[in-house]
Amino acid sequence: ALGDISGKAGQMGRFYTHGKIKATRLLICGLGKRSEFTVEGLRSKMANIISKAKNLNVHTLAFTTIGASEADLSLGDFAHVMAETALLSNFHYDQFTKKSGDLKPAEDAHKVSTLFLLSSRKVDKKALDQGIRSGVIYGDATNMARELVNGPRNYVTPDLFLAKARQIAKAK
Repeated sequence: ALGDISGKAGQMGRFYTHGKIKATRLLICGLGKRSEFTVEGLRSKMANIISKAKNLNVHTLAFTTIGASEADLSLGDFAHVMAETALLSNFHYDQFTKKSGDLKPAEDAHKVSTLFLLSSRKVDKKALDQGIRSGVIYGDATNMARELVNGPRNYVTPDLFLAKARQIAKAK
């Protein structure tokens, strides 16, 4: 080991692969002491990684399941945390950001759009898919609530709440 990363909680290191693998760079995040590692710690580390990736204009990330075993999570629960955290970390309220003098939503180019989950263990695809689905539901619902509470009073009206409720009911 070169001593660039010690594994301390939240410590990050960026490494260039010099064409040895398809990825051009790797971002490694320390999880901290095994005895002090929790699900919330994993969520926090994932959010930090996604934030760093956004700052570096990285749109594709891959997580390993190493953190799942350290936090005593099933792969389904790990997938839930990954999907939910990605959606929450990508949230940026820009409903009424000015663009070209008009009130239009602005596009945020600095979002992570693709996640991969890498595992050396046998994967229960059904549990993994369920974990991703539930994580997406939690993340989308939280972000919808964020949009509603951040909107201006003249826009977020009872009619808008009703429309959102109908939209949710149709999605079921």
